[in-house]
Amino acid sequence: MINYTPHTVTVRDALGIDHIFPPSGIVPRVAMVTTPSAPLEDGTPVITVRYGDARLPEGHTGPCIVSTMFADAYLGQHDSEYDEQYMHDHGIAIFVPDSGPSAIRENGQIVAVRSLIRRA
Repeated sequence: MINYTPHTVTVRDALGIDHIFPPSGIVPRVAMVTTPSAPLEDGTPVITVRYGDARLPEGHTGPCIVSTMFADAYLGQHDSEYDEQYMHDHGIAIFVPDSGPSAIRENGQIVAVRSLIRRA
């Protein structure tokens, strides 16, 4: 499992065992293109976001941990039958840390998550 986030990801299982995934040093980025949208009825400003190209590092195979934003962009751009077959053939599986309410926090900061979310 390669961790493409800039942070160590610690998954603490039900037995209290930590599964630690140090950062790989490679953080794939995705551009965000924003455009103004019509404001809400009360005048609240709204923008529309469209993601730019999202690519895993050249030659990547196997499972990986990425940010939620990168996962959304990558999977949105690789949803054709060809891309799904390529991902299957190369064992590519996209995971994000489950940083929701079950995450373990100390002083308001996440120190571990209870699980990874498989994005498909």
